[in-house]
Amino acid sequence: MLALTYRNWKLFYRDRGTVFFSLLGPIIIVLLYIFFLKGTVTEELTVADGTMDYLVDSWIMAGIIASATVTTCLAGYGTMIRDREDGIARDFDTAPVAKSSVIGGYMLNSMVIGTVMSVISLVVAEIYIVANGGELLSLTQLAQVLGIILAAVFSAAGVLGLLSSFIPSQSAFSGANITVGAAIGFLVGAYIPIGSLPEGVQQVLMLIPAAQAARALREVMMAAPMAEGFDGAPAGVVSEFRTEMGVNFEFAGHSVTMFDSIAFLLVSGLVGFVLAVIVLALKRRSR
Repeated sequence: MLALTYRNWKLFYRDRGTVFFSLLGPIIIVLLYIFFLKGTVTEELTVADGTMDYLVDSWIMAGIIASATVTTCLAGYGTMIRDREDGIARDFDTAPVAKSSVIGGYMLNSMVIGTVMSVISLVVAEIYIVANGGELLSLTQLAQVLGIILAAVFSAAGVLGLLSSFIPSQSAFSGANITVGAAIGFLVGAYIPIGSLPEGVQQVLMLIPAAQAARALREVMMAAPMAEGFDGAPAGVVSEFRTEMGVNFEFAGHSVTMFDSIAFLLVSGLVGFVLAVIVLALKRRSR
């Protein structure tokens, strides 16, 4: 399985178009943030002097990292679609390789690509925040962010593995990449803060793993700038801001905790993996 994962990994990075599309969502968010979103968000905030950029930059970068876990994991399944369309999958069927190893190779490749690209996104995000006057994450916060990234990648690889198992061709897969890349900013609350949306829409978004990943990342990455920007502010003001910006989630009367978000990511990933393995195994038997 590791050999197949390595083979899929090399094929992914050999295709520059696939690598570009894997970052399409984060690129769209960055461009919109620089030219439109930042001004809109900062106009409505009142925080301590010197912390505005730090706070808003941390908010948007958390959303960008969350979106990267999704778009890069999806792009990682491009090799599986290509193998199926080119008939290489049939060669694997006749080769002395366990079906579980072939399927596992595709899924593990998606997780590795998602992790690497998301960590790169984190590094770029930290450089951007510091360059604009913010501060680096502490070692404890960095460890928390990396843990959230791993959980988010596991979830995305599982759920998108299930989605990819139904995609019949490379053209359809390209369409899926473009669609997800364009929509992911909305799903993670980067285009419009989740708290600004109607209650029903908020509840639906909270059921999307990427939104839970963004919420968890914001809780960690916004902790320091919020402590500075809202120093001495009433608790109600802080709570209202956290809810508006998608840091606090209230689902069915329950306040979503970090444990809840991580558990949701892990369970959704596990369910996705199991269902994807079943679907792909059935498809292999039918060939």
